Amino acid sequence: GGRGVIGYFDPVAIAMREEHLYWPLVVDLVTLRAEFLPFQPDIDNANNPYIFIRDVFLQRRLYDIFDGNPPETDYEALLEE
Repeated sequence: GGRGVIGYFDPVAIAMREEHLYWPLVVDLVTLRAEFLPFQPDIDNANNPYIFIRDVFLQRRLYDIFDGNPPETDYEALLEE
């Protein structure tokens, strides 16, 4: 989607691009990793950790987009073709 535009205006990207400062990126990555620490046992037990993290991210994004009230998935419509 619009990640390129958002990334362009991200303060970390600006610091890297214009000031050649990389410590904000390191801090950003360490913070992101720390957010996943409580879920490490779930990640370790997942059949595919990448898919698990991706699905959690997408579910959280949908939750945030709809202010905590995402629409119900219509599984019947998915089966029809």
